[in-house]
Amino acid sequence: MSSFLEPIPTPEILKSAVEASLKSINSVGPLPIDAIKLLILDQSTGINTPVDRLNSRKQLTNFIRELGHYDAKQSHLLHEHFLNGISIKKYADTYGPSSRFTVNDHKNKALIALTDLILNIEREGRKQRRLAQKRTLLTPKNPGIFGVNALIANTVTQLCAPTAAPAICLTGIGGSGKTAVADAIVRRVIDTDTFRDVFWFRADPNQVDLLGALAAQVAQRFLKPGQIRSKAEKLDYVINTLSTQPYLVIIDNLEGDNNFAEIADFIQQISGASKVLLTSRAYPDPLAAINVIRVPLNEISFDAAVELLTAYATQHNNLEIIQTVREQAEDIYLYIGGHPFALKLVVGMLAKGLPIKIFLSDLSIWSLRQTQDLYDHIYKKLWTTLLSPSGKELLRSMPIVADKGGKLADIEVYSGLHPVLVYDALQELIEFALVEERGSLTQPAYGLHSLTTSFLLRDIIAWPSHSKVSKRSEEKLLFIKAIRRAVELWTKRTTAAKHAFLEQVQELDTIRNVAKFGLVEPDTHAIVVDLVSNSFEIVWRDAEEEVWLTLIQDAIAVCPTPETKAKLLQQYGYALRETRQFDAAVNAYTQSLAILEAYPDYKDRYRNHIGLALCYRAQKRSTLHKQQLALAAATLPQYEDTLKQAEVYDRAGWVYLQQGNVMQSVRAYKQALHLYESAGDTSQYAMVLMNLGATYYAAGHDNLAYIYYAKASAYADQSKVSNFVYLYTEYSIGCCYFIAQRYEDCIAHLTYVLDEHNDLFQHSTRQLYEDDIAEAKRRLAAD
Repeated sequence: MSSFLEPIPTPEILKSAVEASLKSINSVGPLPIDAIKLLILDQSTGINTPVDRLNSRKQLTNFIRELGHYDAKQSHLLHEHFLNGISIKKYADTYGPSSRFTVNDHKNKALIALTDLILNIEREGRKQRRLAQKRTLLTPKNPGIFGVNALIANTVTQLCAPTAAPAICLTGIGGSGKTAVADAIVRRVIDTDTFRDVFWFRADPNQVDLLGALAAQVAQRFLKPGQIRSKAEKLDYVINTLSTQPYLVIIDNLEGDNNFAEIADFIQQISGASKVLLTSRAYPDPLAAINVIRVPLNEISFDAAVELLTAYATQHNNLEIIQTVREQAEDIYLYIGGHPFALKLVVGMLAKGLPIKIFLSDLSIWSLRQTQDLYDHIYKKLWTTLLSPSGKELLRSMPIVADKGGKLADIEVYSGLHPVLVYDALQELIEFALVEERGSLTQPAYGLHSLTTSFLLRDIIAWPSHSKVSKRSEEKLLFIKAIRRAVELWTKRTTAAKHAFLEQVQELDTIRNVAKFGLVEPDTHAIVVDLVSNSFEIVWRDAEEEVWLTLIQDAIAVCPTPETKAKLLQQYGYALRETRQFDAAVNAYTQSLAILEAYPDYKDRYRNHIGLALCYRAQKRSTLHKQQLALAAATLPQYEDTLKQAEVYDRAGWVYLQQGNVMQSVRAYKQALHLYESAGDTSQYAMVLMNLGATYYAAGHDNLAYIYYAKASAYADQSKVSNFVYLYTEYSIGCCYFIAQRYEDCIAHLTYVLDEHNDLFQHSTRQLYEDDIAEAKRRLAAD
């Protein structure tokens, strides 16, 4: 494996290459290969090859044009001579009384200036590329790594060497600094330009499908949402990509419960192109069997410990603390040893006013040589002596975001504290080193060290003296808060919030946990229904059918109330209908209606009748189809909520159109438009415009149909918040071509969208496209 980016050439070599490339720009065929190899010019994306970027007139012209911002005469000379083919003699004769020698001298200076410009662009591009990669790391840069510089340098060399082992595993006990050292290694590797990109994955010890989660995270960098559906497909895609291009994958925090055999197999499949850096307390046989290099992290030396203590004391801006740790360094090291994380915790305690003599007085040197005993003593001293009530309350809620870290908004919800108290408590815990800062400056996140998490779950949440609830009740409380946070994310209705919501749902294993904790409180019923319903809109519309079907099946199985079960069955019917399982869909809708017989005031029963009508229409059972349409019209409810009212009018428009009542349909759709517009929901507004277009087209009013389809396309184009809206935007364009009798354009456009975005289509949407293509072909043949 060689470096992904070649070293930047010297100015002299690059000048020769630039001149050779310019001389060849108007010739037939590619630029000289030697020149291309030198002209890397990799920008922040690091995607395009040198040939892609430089084997074109446009690229070289851009550089010459850019030179014009600094020296217009030099830019003009190069443009005329190399791009327009004007000889130096003719240039000298045309642009003033100047000797040919003088013009050649100007040309040489212009080439030097152009070379300098290209070198500056290259250097800045590489700098931005490195910064972009470092921004993807899960932890901010550590203030200092002590006593392991030689180890870090050697590991960097091995990772970047083409013939070294396929992976390196940093091993060490909890608190030995594995993650911090890995972070330092990766930052240095990035500066070598060896790998196309880096991916940092923090393993969850409770993760059932570790590789599936890893593939999902890596695929996010390559793919659009919903582009690949299943976990297996994502894993295959990621393995294929990593096995053919040089990437560095970091798998942090591996524990004994993770499947090391699967990880070993993954490493073997991508070896040869990519490398893996692991951090783990263990070094199991599957890793040893494939020659993964083990790099153990032992306790740091006394001198390194003094440097660490001083560096972290300095962060507190307190000269007294700095002096204390220096004076007491020998005693601290005698009792604490060279455990980096324990030393950080001790500095936090001293900074908060705990005298070192009090901390050390009740310690026995020999009893604390067991690492577990050492950390237990430190944590209990922090909890009982120094933490504020708000700090304790916040820390108790943190295990739910411990592994990957949580945003401040998440932590506010989980803790139940006032936002002002949350911020102060968070700063307190950071100063104690109990909370770790993760994420980036623009997207900060906060998590816990695995030792802190273990202490909280074992000794705090389960301590009767500090909590009146059991560990199970505590977990249940945290879980309910997490559900509420998930629903809150959904209400923001942005693409980022929707995908954050979906990640939360999947990570919590939500529905199974509802069953596990036996959540039977009435308010929890509503939360679970919202959770499943909202995840339906996200997951289904982004073509994650498998995920949502599993989710709703679990929900129905553990559903605690009949009314809730009816709503879930209703949505399950929709999912089955979309996958053309019409008999099963009819059964789900019918079960839902049977349950709702005991709830005559339930407003949403009309959805079941509409769903049944569509099933019966697909099965060509016209009598039942008409019967269900009539029942849908009879059960359309009235809501006080504007968006609910708009939705009902939209549904009513469809029902009336199916019954052949065009005027009623138009009135209902226009009322829906008015309500959506007043609520500012432009994506739904676009959908109703399209429905109006379809209504007018069905009634034979082609001009009006064209107008509303065109409006729908314009509005939908402004609100591409999901694949669903995008596909209907493109469909509206096809409808416009169809109405204008431009059948060839209609066929070409709809076929292109089908082929280009094959994996985004649901069954009913695909059928809509295919039906219109078939009709357009029929009319084209008839003409």
